[in-house]
Amino acid sequence: MFIVVCLRAQGQRYNQAMKSLTVLMAVACVAVSNGQPKPIRVTIPEGNFEFTQLSLFHISKSSGKYVAQLKGAVENSTQRPWVYTRFRLIATGHTSEAPGKRVIKEIEFNIAGLPGRGTTEFDYPIDPMPYFEVDSYRLVWLEGKATSDESIAANKEAELQKEVEDYRRAHRFITYAVSGSTYSALVTFEKGDGGVQQKEISVPWSETISVEPGTFMSISAQSRQASGTIRVKILHGDVVLREAVSEGAYVIASTSIRIQ
Repeated sequence: MFIVVCLRAQGQRYNQAMKSLTVLMAVACVAVSNGQPKPIRVTIPEGNFEFTQLSLFHISKSSGKYVAQLKGAVENSTQRPWVYTRFRLIATGHTSEAPGKRVIKEIEFNIAGLPGRGTTEFDYPIDPMPYFEVDSYRLVWLEGKATSDESIAANKEAELQKEVEDYRRAHRFITYAVSGSTYSALVTFEKGDGGVQQKEISVPWSETISVEPGTFMSISAQSRQASGTIRVKILHGDVVLREAVSEGAYVIASTSIRIQ
């Protein structure tokens, strides 16, 4: 048999000078057996949900309307993750003005992203909710959508793939390349973020960066030899967008383009 413990604090007693302020009230009701929290079990075909620490807090009263929060914790014993679950809470209680009159309130609430194991705390706002003191709770499962760990992993992989595809649609992967008969060169190129990089390279050389459409890109390379050729290219995949070639002693080849 449940023993229901209710704690009530009313701001009316706080200070007579504060009567003009909003009255704050809090009601915390927990079903207990032998002094220990007693779970409320909801059985469904897949297993059980066990609710503990269930409480209904009336937070404030404004213009005759109470704002409340339903709080608690639920242990998922179905061993399956749930995308969402929906429950109906039937709270039975009374008011101090009419203690002999039974008050019954039905509240429907959702819990999203319930893992397949462990205890999950939840906090559900209720607006409006007339003030009453809760004597007992009853819970009914309405509906839900379960999934599996493999499905969650597959969904995450699909989300990641979509992010990659979205990024690829919004960006261009552009390659700078230097080739020729020279063995080394000094290369200077736009990095795509407004910066410029310069470094000594061995030929052949290439580097790929991702940029957004509209980005200006340029490259120049100076041969470090007294003879030979040097060629620079700007490519999108295998497509050559721009290229330039120079031949001679310590020559420079350069080219540029605005990416479409």
